[in-house]
Amino acid sequence: MEDVDRSLTLLHLRKTFSEYCRMPLNGSKDGEKKFDRILPLFGRVMIMYPSPEEIVDKFKELCPFTGHLCRHLVQEIRLRAANECTQLAASAIVNFLLPDVADCRGWTLLNAACYLSFTKQEQVIEVMCRAALPSTLVKALYLFFDLPPPINGDLTVSKQKLFAVFQKVLKKLCEFNCVGEELTRKDDLFLLFAGASCACPAENIEWRETVSQLLLVILKLIVSLFTAKNCISVFLSNIYKEDENLLDQERIGMFICLLSVLKDSAATVNVLLQDFARANGYLLLRNFILKYSENEEVEEGIKSILLLIMSMATCGVTELKPNYTPGLIILSTFNLPVPSNNGLTLRNIDAESFCFQCKNGRICEAVVDAVHNIYASDAVNYFIADKECPLSQMIERMGPKSFQIQQKVMELVEYVVLHLNHIPCKELIALSVLLKTKISDNSLECCVLFLQSAFRILCANSLLKDAFREVGLVESLTWTMLHFISANKIRPLSESEGRVALLSTDILSLLVSNNLANACVFRENAGSKAIIDLICSNSDEWRASALQ
Repeated sequence: MEDVDRSLTLLHLRKTFSEYCRMPLNGSKDGEKKFDRILPLFGRVMIMYPSPEEIVDKFKELCPFTGHLCRHLVQEIRLRAANECTQLAASAIVNFLLPDVADCRGWTLLNAACYLSFTKQEQVIEVMCRAALPSTLVKALYLFFDLPPPINGDLTVSKQKLFAVFQKVLKKLCEFNCVGEELTRKDDLFLLFAGASCACPAENIEWRETVSQLLLVILKLIVSLFTAKNCISVFLSNIYKEDENLLDQERIGMFICLLSVLKDSAATVNVLLQDFARANGYLLLRNFILKYSENEEVEEGIKSILLLIMSMATCGVTELKPNYTPGLIILSTFNLPVPSNNGLTLRNIDAESFCFQCKNGRICEAVVDAVHNIYASDAVNYFIADKECPLSQMIERMGPKSFQIQQKVMELVEYVVLHLNHIPCKELIALSVLLKTKISDNSLECCVLFLQSAFRILCANSLLKDAFREVGLVESLTWTMLHFISANKIRPLSESEGRVALLSTDILSLLVSNNLANACVFRENAGSKAIIDLICSNSDEWRASALQ
C-alpha cells in the first residue's frame, strides 16, 4: 500500500505541475501563487522518497520542475539583495529562508533545491545553473558576512537549520563542472576566494568557514581562474591587511584554508603552488609564524600550519632529482636511492625549508620532527632536499636552541649515516665548527651531545675515521683536548668541562687507532705533546683514556 501511495502522490505532482505549465500567468505574483500550490505536494514526495535518486526515473518532468523552482528561489533572493545596505539585504534574505516561521516559503524552496541537487543528475544541475542558482547562492553567502548580531536567541535553532541546508546545497553543487563554469563566467569564483580571506564579525565566521570548504570542493574543477584573477595574491594581502576586526585565530584559519587549497591543487597541477611562490607566500608565511610563534594562545594553530606546510613538501607533479656529488670517502654499503613515487617523495623544496629559526621551542621541535618524517618517508628525500635546504643549515642554527631540539637534530645526522649509509660531509663540517664555537662560549651541554653522537657514528664503520679526518674533525677534537689541558694547568676543570675533555680524548683514541693518516694529523696538531701532558696529569680517568 505504501508503494501505491508513493506512486499516486508523485503522479498527482506530475499532473498538477503539467497543468501549471499550461496555465496562462498574469504577472509574477500570479505565477508565485500557482506554483506555491505545487510546493506542498513536492514536500510530500520528498518525505515519501527519502533518497532523491529514486525519483529520477519516475518524475519525467524533473528538469522543467527544477528550472521553475530555482527561478522562483533566485528571484526572491535577488529581490531582497537589491537593498543598498548590505546588512538589511542579508537580514532580508535570511528571514525569507528561515524555517519554523509563519511564512516559510523561502525555506521550502531552498530545502527542495537541496533535495533536487542530491539527485546527482548532471542535467538537473545544468538546469540549476541556467536559472543562476549557484551564482545567486554564492552572492547571498557573501552578503551573510554582514549579518547584524542577533537581538535575542529565539531564532538560533532556526538559523542553524538554515546554515546546515544552505551549506549542504552549495557543497553538493560545487562538485559539478557546470557549476564551476557558471561561477567562473559570473566572476563568483573570485568572490569565493576573496570571501575566504576577508574580515567579518565573530557571529558570522561560520559563513566564512563555509566559503573555505566550498573552495576545497570546487578547486578540483577550476584552477586556471585562480591564476587569471591573481586569487592567491589577493588572499595573502587580505590576511596581512591591518584590520582590527580580524583576530589572530581567524588569520590562522585563513592560512590553513589557503594551504589546504594549495595542497589539494598540487595533486594535479603546479600552477597555484607557483603563484604562491611568486607572491612571496613562503616568505610571508615564515614571517607570520615567527611573529605569532611565541603567542601561546595560537600555538596549536601555528603547529597545524606547520604540519600542512610539511605535508605540502610531497605535493606537486614535477619529479625532483636528487642532489648528490660523490665525496672522497664513500661507504661500500651506499647506493643512491631512487624516488619511490609512492606519494611520499619530496617535490616541493620551498615547503621543506621552513622556520627552524622561530624562538618557540615546541614549534621548533615540531619542525625537526616533520623533517625527520620527510627523510624517513622516502630514502631519496634527504638527497633531494640537500641542495636548497641542507641539514647543515639546521646544525648551524641549533646552537641557541634547547637541549631537546639539539638532540633531535643530532638524531637526524645519525639517521643519515646509519640508515642511508651516507657520509654527510657538510653536516660534519658544520658540527666541527659548532664544537669549537660552543667550547669557546662555554656552552658545554651541546658539546657533550655532539661528542656522544660522533662516537655512535664512528662505531658504524671504520671508513668513517677517514671521513672525520677529511672534514677537519680530527683537528677540532685535538684542539678541544689541548684547550682543556691548558685550562687544567690553571685551574681544576668543572664536571662538564671534564666530561667534554674525556669524550674528545676517547674519540681521538678511536680515530688514531689503526689509522696512520689520522695519527699523522693528530701529531701535526701538537697531539703528541698533549699526550705527554695527559700522562703527567692528575686525572686518572683522563690519563687512562690518553694511554689507549
